[in-house]
Amino acid sequence: MPLCEAATTQKAFHLLNRLSYGPRPDEVEILTRAGEPGIESWINEQLYPEKISDTVVDAKLALYPSLTMSIAQLHENYPKPKNALKLLQKTEAAEVEAELAAIPKDGDAGKKPRKILIDLNSERLIRASESKRQLQEVLLDFWFNHFNVDFTKGKVKWYLIPYERDTLRPHLFGKFRDLLGAVAKSPAMLFYLDNFQSVKD
Repeated sequence: MPLCEAATTQKAFHLLNRLSYGPRPDEVEILTRAGEPGIESWINEQLYPEKISDTVVDAKLALYPSLTMSIAQLHENYPKPKNALKLLQKTEAAEVEAELAAIPKDGDAGKKPRKILIDLNSERLIRASESKRQLQEVLLDFWFNHFNVDFTKGKVKWYLIPYERDTLRPHLFGKFRDLLGAVAKSPAMLFYLDNFQSVKD
């Protein structure tokens, strides 16, 4: 392999390991053949993920309806088991019987709040391994770890999907000040930091 080609291969490999979740089959070879212009083109394309078609991933994510739900919808569809039973007690006897039959048995994620985390982790895995918008996913992982919230803390579990979808994702390629402002005002972070308790006597 010529020296210049070896250097380009090394650069392509380094690029894909830093700005994505690793090279896909033949991706290093494709970038090596394209040379410096191809590498620069790949970077420029990744900076505008909204222009990258990702229909295969979108179709797979459509199997997880929780990913598009609002906080209110997540509360309604994935209530605490105790709250679900209280709700059932207020309904007619026939409805109660039908609803009780639909409640998941112990050990079944079903409609329990933990299903939210399962769906979110599934989304992350699908996007990281299959999305063409690789830089977007690397940045999301970085900023989510930086502005972390804990799923197990109270109501955060119902705020987690909107936090990633509506707070972090829209600001990944924008200004840090805008990202910071969105995070500081998000229900997930406000609850996680107990800011709702920070009031004047």
